[in-house]
Amino acid sequence: MRRMLVHLPDRSAPATAATMQKLEALLDCLTARQRELILEAAGRGMLPPDGLVRKIAELENVIAAVEAVMDEAAGDREA
Repeated sequence: MRRMLVHLPDRSAPATAATMQKLEALLDCLTARQRELILEAAGRGMLPPDGLVRKIAELENVIAAVEAVMDEAAGDREA
């Protein structure tokens, strides 16, 4: 099984507005791609192939990781 590794930025460094914009842009791209794959799966009219389901699930994991970094960065900015 292939593992996805996500490099998280240094927690001690506060996120800048530019970093947050980059994270938001990344999140937009990831969610758009996941939506495309879900709609593709739905259009098949039958159970999608395992590879397609795996891609959707992997994107969900990356989306969650990006959201966690954004939440963490937003908390750092409020402190």
